Amino acid sequence: MEVKIEEEIPLTPLNTWRIGGNARFMITPQNIDEVIEAKSFSDRNNDPYFILGRGSNVLFNDGDYPGVIINLSRALTNYEINYKEGYIYAEAGAPLPKLSIDLSRENIDGFDFFAGIPGTIGGAIAMNAGCIGSEIKDVLLSVIYIDENNNIVEDKIDNLGMHFRKSDFQINNKRIIIGCRLKLTYGSNKQETFSKARKAIDIRKEKFPLKVATAGSTFKSPPGGPYPGQLVEQVGLKGTQIGQALISQEHGNWIINKGNASSKHIKELMQLMYDEVKQQLGIAMEPEVIIV
Repeated sequence: MEVKIEEEIPLTPLNTWRIGGNARFMITPQNIDEVIEAKSFSDRNNDPYFILGRGSNVLFNDGDYPGVIINLSRALTNYEINYKEGYIYAEAGAPLPKLSIDLSRENIDGFDFFAGIPGTIGGAIAMNAGCIGSEIKDVLLSVIYIDENNNIVEDKIDNLGMHFRKSDFQINNKRIIIGCRLKLTYGSNKQETFSKARKAIDIRKEKFPLKVATAGSTFKSPPGGPYPGQLVEQVGLKGTQIGQALISQEHGNWIINKGNASSKHIKELMQLMYDEVKQQLGIAMEPEVIIV
């Protein structure tokens, strides 16, 4: 099998910060076999590779990416409800907001928080993403992935080191998530279950600046606080700008690209936020954004 390999592809339109150079190679697999072939191509050439979903939590450098971008945002987006065996199978590229709304319409409960996360389920698993008090491991049964030797493996979550905004997939990036099994739990009634998903969307719209180029939370917000947005506000950095990169006035944990921001300026703002909070408040914030 031969997959289509594109060269010198701009990364700017493929991430929510709208920043980055070109990818030396890009492969957009249409099925699992092509994901394996994409990984094999990278391995044969000793090239680094990066798995890209919707680019909602990533900061590309200003220069070119020297390896292979494996883009899962256009395929592997399906899901299937297995009513008989009591689980949902979702492919890694399935978008979380759509999955939330679709499942809520079937009166399947527990996925309303997905509606507030603008990414794919594969990316959410890798970082154990969460929103409004819930996280992906709460609804996850197992993960299917391609291992270092290109074998397809299924592991239960107990074996995947899933903690707050962390998983073993971040440590061992030679494994590629291709799908998962999710818990099937019914709500009390369809209208109530659907309303919960819609409420999660409304909360996100109310609290966060969504109509701008941003990666969302820059630093991790641990359960119970302290919350980075509040800390950044306390040290007086909301509205601070370097180049075209701006710390949002609406939410102190969001950095906005005002039009032509560079990765360098984003990193400088991140460092400023970290340094000022550490110096003034004695708290070391942990980055949530993946820098590639």
